[in-house]
Amino acid sequence: MKVACPSCGATNESTAKFCSECGAHIVPLKGEPPNHSPPTQPGYNAPPYAPIEKKFYRSRNNKVFLGVCGGLAKHFDMDPDLVRVITLLLFLFSGGSVLIGYLIAALIFPYDPNEVSPTTLPS
Repeated sequence: MKVACPSCGATNESTAKFCSECGAHIVPLKGEPPNHSPPTQPGYNAPPYAPIEKKFYRSRNNKVFLGVCGGLAKHFDMDPDLVRVITLLLFLFSGGSVLIGYLIAALIFPYDPNEVSPTTLPS
């Protein structure tokens, strides 16, 4: 049986641990789906794999005040300026109670560890 390399897509023997083309590791780790496509038989149910968890973080790079709106925009794949306008409108029409939720979110949620702060970038 042949398996496809996850990096380059080259076909390799199922007993191979590394790709013959690019050298990538092709043996699936525990909990990962196998490297072959599932059968297309009628009534076939794909094995249940855990969905990718998308966590909420505040943004370091796209922030005006504390990065909550930038983090919301990144989490929901929206324009950050639109999220800021919606937040401002909610603040005005709720009598300011949105500010309390904003500040609580800023205290609870950490900054995104995958983003580099703009002040630490080399110039």
